This record gives sequence, C-alpha cells and structure tokens, in this order.
Amino acid sequence: MNSQPARVNEAPEDAIQCSMVIEGEDILVNGFTTASEQYRSLLEQALSEAGVSISDLHISEDGVLCIPRNKGNNVTALLGRAIGFTNTKNHQLSDIPTKEYSTELDFSDITRRAMEFADMLDKKRESIIQILLRYETYEAADDELQRTTDLLRNLSTNSQYFQREVGPIASFLPSNQPLYAFTCSAVIPPLMAEKVHAKVPRGMNHFFSDLMKAIELETHFSNIEPHDGSRDEFLKRHTQTTYDGHTKDFSTAVDAVIFTGSTANSVEMRREFHRRVLMIVNGSGHNPLIVTPEADIHGAVRSSLRVQLYNQGQDCAGPNSILVHRDVYARYIEKLVAGVRDVKVGPYQDRENRVGPMSKKGDLARIQSIIEDNTEFLHPSTEGVIRVGSSIVEPTIIEKPLSEGGNLQESFAPLFFIQQYENDDELGAYFQHPQYRNNAMYITVYGDSPYVDSLVGTAGDKRLLHDSSTIIRNSDLHAPGVERGIKPYGGYGKGASNVSIGGELTPKPTLPQRDIYEKLVAPLLKDS
Repeated sequence: MNSQPARVNEAPEDAIQCSMVIEGEDILVNGFTTASEQYRSLLEQALSEAGVSISDLHISEDGVLCIPRNKGNNVTALLGRAIGFTNTKNHQLSDIPTKEYSTELDFSDITRRAMEFADMLDKKRESIIQILLRYETYEAADDELQRTTDLLRNLSTNSQYFQREVGPIASFLPSNQPLYAFTCSAVIPPLMAEKVHAKVPRGMNHFFSDLMKAIELETHFSNIEPHDGSRDEFLKRHTQTTYDGHTKDFSTAVDAVIFTGSTANSVEMRREFHRRVLMIVNGSGHNPLIVTPEADIHGAVRSSLRVQLYNQGQDCAGPNSILVHRDVYARYIEKLVAGVRDVKVGPYQDRENRVGPMSKKGDLARIQSIIEDNTEFLHPSTEGVIRVGSSIVEPTIIEKPLSEGGNLQESFAPLFFIQQYENDDELGAYFQHPQYRNNAMYITVYGDSPYVDSLVGTAGDKRLLHDSSTIIRNSDLHAPGVERGIKPYGGYGKGASNVSIGGELTPKPTLPQRDIYEKLVAPLLKDS
C-alpha cells in the first residue's frame, strides 16, 4: 500500500476547499472545518506522517487550522503535497512567468492629477455633501471630504512607491466612508496601475453612480471601472485564469486585490484568487480605549463619543470596549451620560443629527441580540432603543465590569461597552484573551498605563501585536491628523489587516501604494 499522501489531482474536485498560508512560525490552513471529509483525511494523513495529531492543534472559530512549522518532521512539505493546488488559481509559483513592469511612472504627472482632483472636490463640495447625506450623517460626510483632500494633496509623502505601472487591480470597497475609502482603494491605485476594477457594496447602489458623476470620475480617472453587480459576477470576471501545462503560459485577471470586510470574507476571497495575486486586507479590530487615573476625563469622553458614534458606530476603528479605571469611573460615566444625552438622532438630511439610520436594516436583529445579552448591564439613562421603522439604533451605554469578562465582540453600532477595571495589571484579562490576538489593531490610552507600555514591541518580533504606531495617546483615530491615507492603517492581528502573496501572509497595517510597490515592483527592480 502506498504510504504517501494522495496527490491533489487524485482528490475529488468538490474536496478542494482549503488554502494554506505561512504566517511567521505557523502554517494556517484556511477553511479546514468546512472542507469535505475526504479532503480533511488527506491533511490528517500528511500530518500523521509528520508525527502530528490534529487533536493537539488549535482550530479557530472561523475554521482556520494552526500548525506550528516546527511541530513535526518536514510538516510544511508534506502539507504542501496534501493540499496542493488542483485548479488554475493555485498552480505552484514556479509555473508562473515572471512579470515585467517596464512602464516607468512620472510622479510629477501623478501629483498634478491628484491636486486637480482635490481642487475639483473642494469646488463641488456642497453637491458632493448633498449626495453623501443620502447615506451618512453630515459629520461623517464632512470628515470624509477633509480626509480625501488631505490624502490627495500630500501624496508626495509616498513618492518612493510610484516607480512602475503594475497590471489590473481589483478593489472591494467597504460599506462605510464611500468617498474616502474609494479614494484610498480605487483612486490612488490607478495612479500606479493599468486599471482598477472597484466592487461597490450593494447597499450603496442607490447613490453611488450619482457620486461618481459628481466627482467627475470619467474625466479624472478613465481607468477606474466601478462594478455595482453581485460579488459572484465580479469574481467570475476578475479571477478567470488561463493555464497550459505544456507551455506554462499563465495569466491572471488581476495583479492585486484590495479587500475591506470581515475576517471570514477575507479568507474566502483569498481562496478565490491565485497565490501569485497580492492581497491587501483590512478587516475588523478591537481598538479598546483605556481611561487611566491620570486621564483628562473631558478629552477621554470627547474621544469616546467621536469614535463610537462615527457613522453610527459602523466603523472598523470603533472600540469594542472602553476600559475605565475605578478611581475615575464615576466622573467618566457622569460626563459620558451627559454627552450621550445631547446627541441628536434622526434623518441624515438634518445636519445636526449625529446618529442616523443603520446602513443595513438586517443588522437590527443582530444588534438587538447584543443588547438583550447585556440587559442587566444597561445604564438606566439608555434603554437600548431600536427604532425599527427608521432603522435607527439610539446610543446605548452598557456598563459591564471587566471582571465579568472583556467585550471582544464587534457591535458595529452606537453601543458603548464601558468596563471598569480595578488596577493596571487587571488589563491583562482583556489583552491576554485568546480572541484578542486575531483582531489586535489600535489601543487608545488617556493617561498613563505601564501595562500598555509593556505591550509595545518592535518590527521583527515574531509575535508582535503592537508597535508604537498602533498606540494612540490622549487622542483617537478620528481626531484630525491621526489617521491619514498617506500612512499605514490597521494592526498586527491577522484579522485586523494583512498582506499575503505566494502562500505567505504577513499581519501588519496596510497602505496599498506601499504594499503594491514592496510586493510587486521592488523585487523586480532589485533583480534588474
């Protein structure tokens, strides 16, 4: 009997559901729990040959099997043979001809185009705001315009990344910040790419074409192609590949993918594209805000309101938990309750309203479930009101002591999870929780915390969760000048943000123009 693992082309077609990436010292097998029984048996056989039992390994909630690379004898090679790549998306990298990016970019022309686009946005500011008010509050729309023009006018900061033109890029836009996210993920990339195909969220279809007309997209960026159809249609068009096993003539529809969405969806998207395709992911993060005894309480409350209410809490930078020291808890809560009481709620068109309808009516049931699970912790001033008819969730304060368990669930809603902690050392109950690592993003600290200081590492650390750039002190992500489109954004939890290519995934804050240059262009320039 042959003791070697079955080769992939011997496995049934419907069994090929996994993909493997290398993250530091670990091998991650995505889609393990949803793979067919036959396919899982191939993996188990390969692991067994390496002296590894699956029962001794960790499987995450989203079905990712984590295997330490040093766990068994030659485990990487054995898994590679077992997983293999049966469809055209996943042939070995050695089968793919090296791309040559020969067209040099003229950065003076790039900055000219960026400046002209920014000037046009300023000129048409009011008409653009009117369109955005069909989808978000005035506060969010005004913030978007400021961030967008700041990015365009300061692109010279990133000049070193605009060296050569790359092939087509696919960009999956998020369901928030329609103008700013579009600029970061679909306007800057075509300045360095042949073409950008932008997948527009279905929930934006009622206004997005009007927004594109208002910003004169066709005039300024004829190489951007928005797509407002289904995701399946978009994938079918942009993941098509051709491969001839005899001549090794290989091509892919795109060179890079920029994806913003949930961790589970990003894993699914990674499977859809060939390993050679660069994938830049921004997912969801925990982003806790900490209020210490030395904190400026007024500033801490101002930041809490700003980050938790931005776009009704529908923002990946929103804090899952606001951790407040017992010595300042009473003062903080008093000021927060007063601040929430003054928040105006209602239709977007009223520019004084800070909270409006949720983008997806289907989210109301999910949010209701979160509120019901925390009924005993509701502050008496906020009863968890949901206006079903208008799809509005009123700002709600939930007081759940950290001793009852840290809140590591993203609500994507205007829900304030306020968690009292007793001393600095108790913060470990939150940050050392197994669920924290996967979505570690930013920490906002008001005052001083030796514990948070101890979390800061440096690039090159194998298990880095935070460096100095992901610790925000006495400010917040939405404060002017903190988060900018010319700077990397995200965290070191792989579910928060990551870059992957060639079977290797690197968790880190992302910046599309930098990542495209470093992963696609720089290696070729180095070899030339």
